[in-house]
Amino acid sequence: MDMDSGDEEAYNPSADPAAGQDDEDEAFDPAAAADEPSDGDEPMDDPDDDEFAIEGKKKKRAAKKKKPAAERTDDFEEEIEAIEFKQYAPKKVLELLKEARPHPDKVVENATLASVEAPDVDTELLKKCLKVKREVVVDGHLSALQLETVVYATLRHEKFLTTGARAGFALWDGAGMGKGRQLAGVIANNWRLGRKKHVWISCSADLIEDARRDLKDLKHAKIKVRDLKSWKGDKDVTLEEGVIFATYSLLVSGGKEKKHRLNQLVKWCGGESFQGCIMFDEAHKAKNLYPTAGKGGELPTKPTKTGLAVKDLQRRLPGARVVYASATAATEPHHVGYCSRLGLWKVEADEEMPDDPAKHKDEPFDTFLDFLQSVRGANVMAMMESVAMYLKSQGAVVSRSLSFQDCSFELVDGVMEASSEKCIDNAAELWAQLHKCINWLQARGELRTSFKGVNYGSDESDDDDATAPTRRRRRPNAAKRGDTGSCGCLSGFAGRCVAAARAAAAIVARASSEPSSNAAHSSSNWRRVSLSCSSSWRLTTRSSRAARCDLR
Repeated sequence: MDMDSGDEEAYNPSADPAAGQDDEDEAFDPAAAADEPSDGDEPMDDPDDDEFAIEGKKKKRAAKKKKPAAERTDDFEEEIEAIEFKQYAPKKVLELLKEARPHPDKVVENATLASVEAPDVDTELLKKCLKVKREVVVDGHLSALQLETVVYATLRHEKFLTTGARAGFALWDGAGMGKGRQLAGVIANNWRLGRKKHVWISCSADLIEDARRDLKDLKHAKIKVRDLKSWKGDKDVTLEEGVIFATYSLLVSGGKEKKHRLNQLVKWCGGESFQGCIMFDEAHKAKNLYPTAGKGGELPTKPTKTGLAVKDLQRRLPGARVVYASATAATEPHHVGYCSRLGLWKVEADEEMPDDPAKHKDEPFDTFLDFLQSVRGANVMAMMESVAMYLKSQGAVVSRSLSFQDCSFELVDGVMEASSEKCIDNAAELWAQLHKCINWLQARGELRTSFKGVNYGSDESDDDDATAPTRRRRRPNAAKRGDTGSCGCLSGFAGRCVAAARAAAAIVARASSEPSSNAAHSSSNWRRVSLSCSSSWRLTTRSSRAARCDLR
């Protein structure tokens, strides 16, 4: 394996901790403590107890089927609340890297996943492919828990699948665990091993600053992190070495072949010879590669562009070191379709199995469809837990979360200020009036399907007969802006509601023989109701007192 040049003193965990701290490029030697005795495994539970537990669960499930749906829902909520977690500590990494700092917060793991032990660390292999700066470990820039991710991802990337592609790793930690710092740790380790090109894909362009900060905190500020959109789609990326940052939306942009961002990125990586890292941060963005579970032995249809791009990028860069990072990677079996490097199936459903049996690895399923047919069913959650347990036993996943042991929760009433309460009351009154107006118009058969571009007797009109709906000339981009403001998500709908309210007021005024001009322009007959939709946008409408009385 390609290593950094230069004579660097290896770190020995059993040596004096103060020795060699002045050398920033000192590297760890995890093999030094390989022969030390471990604490041993915990005694196993009595198998008879397991049999009684299984029988008890069967009786509970049978009893639940006889209950009404409402009671079963309550039982399901109780089961969710009864999920157990166990305190988590990366024991095997702490045995190798004795000076690693513990994580600053308490960490737990699902009790089901905790029942499976992670594989033993191959210290001889790790000695060749792990090269973390000593100060990063000793000073706690990467905690022991975060170093565990770097260790197992490094070992996992030394394995290959049936397709010939390099195996990938899943970082499925919960929120607040520092997934970005762990991704930066994997990149920093590969950088010191001579791999100078890497790809970081995330959901927001603003996260590029977080990537730069994490690399800087790991004493690798010299690694350049550049946004892919810094280059036009039809131009070659001129960055010789560093990290290319891109978003999922940018990855699928570019309609023409010569301007396609995915092709631009693959060309910069170098195709099949690429051995750098591909970090799929917030990887759940690609979970709808197969949006449905698929039936009749056929692949699910209508995949998303993001899912296809993620799949294509992995296919065109088979030597890439892939990491899937997400706190919500998958909630259904078909959501893991984009995780083709985890080794759950040998080949994709649209690929052919290699003819040479010697190339076949130990993946549990032949194709992705076989995986779907095996895990979906009535007990999906149990099957998904089994999949996670298998991946952990293979060293392909870590999934930890922060503990809420020391957290306290309290419900406090009366926190709303008088001004906020008045605003919400006005909003509720506004929508109640609009709802009555729309229902009244619908009952009279005068409700239009769309109110865009229609003037129902505007207050600014000088025409005495302001009650008759008249078509007005549409302004440029009026459909996008709406009639009441620049709020992209509410203004169009709110404008149509305001138009409906004005129409209803005018029709009621006409029906009650009240002059429309007086109804439209007399300030004494109008009441202003305001709804604050945001700090920068205010919707204001008027509803006539007469209309309000008749519509109650």
